[in-house]
Amino acid sequence: MELSDGGTESLDTKNIVLATGSEVTPLPPVPVDNAAGKIVDSTGALEIASIPQTMAVVGGGVIGLEMGSVWSRLGTDVTVIEFMDRLCPSMDAEVTKKFQTILKKQGFKFQLKTKVMESRLEDDGVVLKTEASKGGKEKEAKYDVVLVATGRRPYTDGLGLEALGIQTDRLGRIEVDEHFRTAVPSIYAIGDCIDGPMLAHKAEEEGIAAVETIAGYAGHVNYDAIPGVIYTYPEVASVGKTEEELKEAGVAYNVGTFPFQANSRARANGSSEGFVKILSEKETDRMLGSHIIGPNAGEMIAEAVLAIGEFGLLEFGIFFSVFGRRQVLLYSVPLPAVPSAAATIPSSLLYPSPLYHQPLFFPQYLLLTSLRIRCQLGGHCTDLSRPSHAVRGVQGGGDGCV
Repeated sequence: MELSDGGTESLDTKNIVLATGSEVTPLPPVPVDNAAGKIVDSTGALEIASIPQTMAVVGGGVIGLEMGSVWSRLGTDVTVIEFMDRLCPSMDAEVTKKFQTILKKQGFKFQLKTKVMESRLEDDGVVLKTEASKGGKEKEAKYDVVLVATGRRPYTDGLGLEALGIQTDRLGRIEVDEHFRTAVPSIYAIGDCIDGPMLAHKAEEEGIAAVETIAGYAGHVNYDAIPGVIYTYPEVASVGKTEEELKEAGVAYNVGTFPFQANSRARANGSSEGFVKILSEKETDRMLGSHIIGPNAGEMIAEAVLAIGEFGLLEFGIFFSVFGRRQVLLYSVPLPAVPSAAATIPSSLLYPSPLYHQPLFFPQYLLLTSLRIRCQLGGHCTDLSRPSHAVRGVQGGGDGCV
């Protein structure tokens, strides 16, 4: 390893976890120079010395809209330039349509299906040359500041992965199996440098699961229960599947929406724009996704995460309760999605991970009231209270009985 203060150091270890994160994806026509303060990335956008009169945000994703929202509320005239035909293409289309409408009311301007061809620095700003994504007449416009927010890429260059035989995909993400192992069994990878959303809490859960696997236990991450939040005003939050994903997968589903306009507190606070949208499986009514645009969406989405993570998935879990209230998941592994299929639970899962032996999340005086083994199949649930350590496995039948 090269040390930041000079010199090198070698470590001899049994296992390695790669968690090198990500970096800003460069956009060649618009080279970033944070020091100059005219063409900046998300880091440079936090260091602008004075409030610009105009700003172009290249990229209509999460980071660009968050930064643009900050400067818009400070008085900057913000224009978002996006290559695709809508904002945040991976999010639910109904939500992003409403999101764009609200931002327009706040003064945002949008140039969708537009690509940046060239940038030119001038004394009083930056000139951007753009054209339609599919080609067409070029246009020029000048801005005081240009924020490049076209996404992030895994930080994997220069790690010597090729020499070890560790594979990466076309985007530079390290390829791992379901236990976060690379092609070298003693080397693991988590976080932004592997596939999946580039979110800190996703990386944290993967880190715990990887260490549990290394320790000989069963590490698991429920990717359907990882929320994402856009910290604009109003906030946008989501977890689980979008309506477009369910249509593509051919899943029969129900949609429920509730507007904040019908909520008295939201109207009294002057924050009545937006809505809550819930997607559920048509036959069983289990929650498949939830999407919120409105005040405090980043807090409210936590309830949907609990619903999906604890009750909305076909899974086996070991839970414990504190004073009979909130249940905390110790282990969770997917079970067959077909209700008639039987599932055998490995006996190793009946023993909690040492990571949860210490009261990391609760004070010591809280009482561990019950340990339960739950098997969920087809929306049914039966509990076996106070399981014996002599139990070697649990057989789940098609009717959900344990």
